[in-house]
Amino acid sequence: MKIIKIPEEHYGAPLSWVVNCDEKEFFELVKKYGFDRDYADSLGANGHFLTGEGYSIIWIRQELPPEKYILTLSHELIHYVIETLERKGIPVNYDNQEDIAYFHEKMLKRCMAVNLKKYLKK
Repeated sequence: MKIIKIPEEHYGAPLSWVVNCDEKEFFELVKKYGFDRDYADSLGANGHFLTGEGYSIIWIRQELPPEKYILTLSHELIHYVIETLERKGIPVNYDNQEDIAYFHEKMLKRCMAVNLKKYLKK
């Protein structure tokens, strides 16, 4: 298991990306850090986004084909973007659609810059 830190300076919302573990290991990890909710209804998803005070965590099922992996990553990042903006008091609406799109693009680029081959199991 590896936790990759993706920096985010503008909103002060760093992202932790958990890789090289299965879904069960991911939920065991987050329970150690205080997530005590029952996740049984979430099992089997291609990805997960969890957030708390001052942190956000994503996990993507590593067995996915590359195209589906990227789509799932983008999906989880949308959750992250919306949660981050709402937490900072920035409404997610038509008037702020460019802010939302640029923030998502920035974080997707940062995630895509990570050399996953270095972290993922063969």
